[in-house]
Amino acid sequence: FFFFQKKLYQERFDTVLLFHASDRLIFPLCALLGAKKIVGSKGINKGLDSLFTDLLQIDPKKHEIVRRLQMVEHIGGKITTSTLSFYLQPNEFLPPREGRWIALHPGAKDSFKRWPASHFIELGKALSKNTSTRILITGTQEERSLMEQIQKEIPYSEISPPDLSLRSFAALLYQMDLIISNDTGPFHLACALKKPAIALYSPTDPLLCGPYLVPTALAISAAPSCTPCLKRSCPYPFCLLQIGPEQVLKSCQ
Repeated sequence: FFFFQKKLYQERFDTVLLFHASDRLIFPLCALLGAKKIVGSKGINKGLDSLFTDLLQIDPKKHEIVRRLQMVEHIGGKITTSTLSFYLQPNEFLPPREGRWIALHPGAKDSFKRWPASHFIELGKALSKNTSTRILITGTQEERSLMEQIQKEIPYSEISPPDLSLRSFAALLYQMDLIISNDTGPFHLACALKKPAIALYSPTDPLLCGPYLVPTALAISAAPSCTPCLKRSCPYPFCLLQIGPEQVLKSCQ
């Protein structure tokens, strides 16, 4: 903690914008950077509002992109767009693949956001019945066993290379005709690349953190099945069981 804090302190930041923090240590870290301004949203800081210099009363029902841009406007930033964009350099594009390629991304940092592997397998099998369609299973090295579990059940499917850089992974996604993912980073990257993409949402709300002004993206969601929602303490993605492979398959057509 203090090693990282010291390195950041040496940068002498004037302003810190705290958009989101899952780890409570992020708040004191920002407070120890010596910045004149620490900007955040009021009431969502795990009881540490006092560490901020500027707390904004932002409507929690607005999309996360809108809420974060309000912070940027607060410090004088000019907003020119509200959509995500990711641009590849000419030398980063990969050759087009033959046929129709669909990427399945079965992983996610939080287990409660992971659609069951059995559902991905059933969906992949149904998609691969079209002889011109090939399936690519994507994920990190830590998700390798999950990827292999799914890949061995889907005929003629492949696994993406491990530990690709962000830009190399983006180039790989750009080759795809469709990306189907959990509510996790690769889906938002696909949105930024303006690629056709489908994400499975529950218990998170796509109206708050789903695709924003992206006509090529679709969020399939289900209402939380437990009250209160256990979130990271949830042992199994009960909410996501409400979304069946056949529902996702229809959205692919």
